[in-house]
Amino acid sequence: MKKYWTPLTLVCALLVLTSGSLLFLDINSKNIVLMHEWIGILMVIAVLGHAFLYKNSIIKHLSRKNNIVMMATILLLGIAMIQSDKEVEQSNNVSVALFDSIDNAPITLMSELTHQPINNLIDKIKLAGFTVDDPKQSIVQIAQLNHQQPEDIISVIYKK
Repeated sequence: MKKYWTPLTLVCALLVLTSGSLLFLDINSKNIVLMHEWIGILMVIAVLGHAFLYKNSIIKHLSRKNNIVMMATILLLGIAMIQSDKEVEQSNNVSVALFDSIDNAPITLMSELTHQPINNLIDKIKLAGFTVDDPKQSIVQIAQLNHQQPEDIISVIYKK
């Protein structure tokens, strides 16, 4: 049985890595989400089996201070990112505030931030099929006007 745990762990890791990357890029079909979830559960089992077989090696790694610091940092970061949508809306989270300020920024400011002349930027947004009534409109306002999400407008702004 020992010879199967490492290949199983590697294959599961590659599939979870691939599906997770697709989800991160907002390519999230129902099948990709299901694959990510189910292969993720299989990966947990594979990792636990692998860890049980190679526990002496793991104990050796855990005895090194720099490994403990790295694992604790990643664990704390992961735990800090687990929040419900309601908690995120109610929090004073810096990253949430940053993204909100970008979404509510007028196109004139986005023009300056992206080093694109305002007329070129508006033309670029219009060429993508969006209506812009005023350069002082925010990304959220333009998205609402066009029945889209702010991310759709932002992706056009940053597209080369």
